[in-house]
Amino acid sequence: MTQPPAGSDLSLSRPAAIGAALAVALVFFGLRLLLLAAREPFFDELFTAWIARKPWGEMLEALRSDSGPPLYYALLHLITGGGGSVGAGRALSLAASAGLLLALFRWKSGADARWIAAMILAVFPPHVYFSVEARAYALCALFAGLGAIALDRWCEEGSRRALAIGSLSFVAAAWSHYYGVLLFPIPLAIAWSAGGRRPALEGLAASLSAGLAFIPGFVLAAEQPREAIGWMAEGGAASSWDPLLGLSLAAPYPPVFVEPPPAWLQWIALALTAVVVLAGLRSRRARRWGVVVLVPVVAAIVLSSAGRLYFPMRFESVLAAPFAIWLALSLEAIRRPLIRAALLASLVGLGLISSVMVVRSAAGREPDGWRTAAALVRRTVPESVPVVASRYAWLEVVSQRDDGWSPLVVAFPPEQASHPGWAREPLAEPPLRIRREELPRAPFVWIGPATGREIEALAGGFRVEPLSVSGGVMVARVSEHGVNELEDEHRREPGEEEQTDP
Repeated sequence: MTQPPAGSDLSLSRPAAIGAALAVALVFFGLRLLLLAAREPFFDELFTAWIARKPWGEMLEALRSDSGPPLYYALLHLITGGGGSVGAGRALSLAASAGLLLALFRWKSGADARWIAAMILAVFPPHVYFSVEARAYALCALFAGLGAIALDRWCEEGSRRALAIGSLSFVAAAWSHYYGVLLFPIPLAIAWSAGGRRPALEGLAASLSAGLAFIPGFVLAAEQPREAIGWMAEGGAASSWDPLLGLSLAAPYPPVFVEPPPAWLQWIALALTAVVVLAGLRSRRARRWGVVVLVPVVAAIVLSSAGRLYFPMRFESVLAAPFAIWLALSLEAIRRPLIRAALLASLVGLGLISSVMVVRSAAGREPDGWRTAAALVRRTVPESVPVVASRYAWLEVVSQRDDGWSPLVVAFPPEQASHPGWAREPLAEPPLRIRREELPRAPFVWIGPATGREIEALAGGFRVEPLSVSGGVMVARVSEHGVNELEDEHRREPGEEEQTDP
């Protein structure tokens, strides 16, 4: 263990430091608030609001059927008094992101590399995006950053208290999102890389303690069905190296979130990142932070090669603070001020361009077929008409309900209401059989996939008349065979005269 390094020419005077903090905060909150105002709720955010409104026991029971540990949902439930919403979840994520920025401002960097790290964090596109999403990634990133900073203090000062704080922070990260488990080996890895028997034993004890503290989380993850995390294998890495290649200020972000930046911009950002981290190899502290970043990255590479537990952009958002600090310390190791300034300006500029692209892409994204169909039902179906919903339509329709429109919404099949975040593949299941007692009395409105076993089952027992098909999602009225008396109330816009079929 060593003492903190002396200051360098990166150190700022107090007025300059205040100015740097204000400039970073302006960029940090400016990008995130613009995105917050512009983007539509993502489907996963609807799931967050749905599960956070459940009582404690029902919340834990629901998580046995869907992905994710409970900490973020529990916090949202607590601070909203059981009234979880997308807006409240986004506010919680933004608060967690602001907490991470404050932690960087207070980080004892030796020199004032903290301002560089904070600026890189401010324009790091994955962190920008998930700072204002009602999901657990920003909270997980907060604990990951706090834990890594505490371990840095352990290495610099030999503080066992800091080691304990770091390990507990990693456990809290894991209880926020399973990505946090990939942080558990870090205390052992950085102690082993530094050398020395006592640090290695302390690091081993810290890593093992973190794993033991998360045993209930491992049990919960083991109980969740394969479908709960199946989307990671379906939409994850194109190659096993993607977790490493995603560490730059412009990367191939998943189109499900935003339109990725041009390939030439990605290659420039990756090349600049490589130049900076290679220059940082001369710095002992930068090498240590490289270990902090690369340990979970290597774990993600191994897991993604097996088709599990990696999804681009989400993973990188969790490592935002360690990655920013690694780059800042690597830049600090470059002795020529002009080269260092040019590299810093290039990195921040690329990050700013990429983040603006993220904001514009999210703002211009059109709702998918599920959201469009649910909005159509919300506008045109009176609450006196029951709504039956299949697959992702169930959560979309339930999320449309409010004080002014609260119809009976029934899931078909019924288990969709137990795990609205995923749906079984129709070819993997036998044909559905209708149980009349599980459906409202016909006539009713149905919303679901235009093809599949759900509509086949309904068509076998009822008369199904399509009203709208868009994006592969159908809205139909369902009545008994030979009966055609379902009123056209659901077709009316507000204020129109009521009409019925002849």
